[in-house]
Amino acid sequence: MANLPEEFTNVRYLSKSEVSREMKIGTIDTIWANILNYRAQFTINLDLFNIERYCYKFVQTPVITNKVAALERKMTKANVKLDKLENFDDVKIKVKTNQYATCLLEIAKKYNVKMSDSLIENIIKGDVSALNPSELVINNYFNCLKYIEQYSCNPLNKETLLNFTKNLSGNDNKETIYRSNDLDNGDILLVNRSYNGAPANRIENMMDMLFEFSENERFPVFVRAITAFYYISYIKPFTTHSEEIAVLFLKYILAHNDFEVLSSIVNFEFLIGEPTIEIANAIKEVEKTNDLTYLVWTTVENIQDKIENIIDEVTLFNAQSLKKDFYHEEEPKKEKKQEVMENQVQITHNINYEVNVALPTFSKGIDENQVDFVAERLVELNPRMKKTEALFYAGHCAVGNFYTIQQFKTLHNCAYETARTSMDNLVALGYYSKEMVKNKYVYTPIPRK
Repeated sequence: MANLPEEFTNVRYLSKSEVSREMKIGTIDTIWANILNYRAQFTINLDLFNIERYCYKFVQTPVITNKVAALERKMTKANVKLDKLENFDDVKIKVKTNQYATCLLEIAKKYNVKMSDSLIENIIKGDVSALNPSELVINNYFNCLKYIEQYSCNPLNKETLLNFTKNLSGNDNKETIYRSNDLDNGDILLVNRSYNGAPANRIENMMDMLFEFSENERFPVFVRAITAFYYISYIKPFTTHSEEIAVLFLKYILAHNDFEVLSSIVNFEFLIGEPTIEIANAIKEVEKTNDLTYLVWTTVENIQDKIENIIDEVTLFNAQSLKKDFYHEEEPKKEKKQEVMENQVQITHNINYEVNVALPTFSKGIDENQVDFVAERLVELNPRMKKTEALFYAGHCAVGNFYTIQQFKTLHNCAYETARTSMDNLVALGYYSKEMVKNKYVYTPIPRK
């Protein structure tokens, strides 16, 4: 019989209601008590308290610790790849533009604002003039992202948050930072009470606790960043834009801890733009149980593909840039060589030049003009194959070559998760084999009979 406490903690970090649904049992008091006893062995109390003055906690089993550490290593890899590029490198500009656009579109979703790709691009380039109030919010948020990128060495204190509030409000003269009015917290309940925000007279002390916790290196930086996001969202210390500042402070903590290139462009905005059901449920569990592990676990699950996407983009755009430079430089070299040969023909006509190269034999795919025809035939032969999958396979079927999820995403301009599902479907249908190379999946065509 499976070890239920370990399975429902280390394989999936489930709540009591989720365990009940998973096991299809109505009453699981004994099972849940065993799970809590197991988690208690690894529980660490945080120096941070909720509105009712109960302490938050984090369950740090070896598996969960490794899960967070693995994500931080992946973030470090992405940060290093970006940091190696010069600020005006075309590859760096492309990656940052793509990722910033994703972040801003999430904020636009929060406000139900329709934003064209060209307007987003102009905001990122700083080439905007007249904006309506809804669009101005998006532009102001982008200014906050640029602030994170430029001033990540500043302290984790309310001065930083004041800069965020000034940027978001567009008011440089703003001096007060926290709200002075109490929010309506509804009827007083004795059990599972939900708050709309902290009492105004306690905000200063609660935020000071958060600043101190954010600097506490006993906890992984990712745990501190996600905790800060939750805490600000929970106590709502600002008159407006508390959720936006929660995400910005999350990013600022990461930037302050050596992720200065990466943090501003990673799409943590999904937490407030269009959060998944899993994220919404995790936030409810934290409020109910004070256990931040629910939100940390769920965010890790959601963010790792976004980090991988950035790594893939850097690799892809680098390859495209090298290819472009190679073909751009090759032709002038030929012309120069021809000119030199003509000028020195009397000297060199008896010399025999021979050049050997150590390049492999490259597999050749089908002609570009045939891709659409082949894709149509593939769909006719296999109705379980989508048209997008057929189009990708038709153009990426050279035996011996290796293809990536990012290539599919770029070709069809789709979400990373969609691209991954499609590539895995092509594996299931027997068109590709899948293998792990340097912590990344690659796909190679299977020879057809």
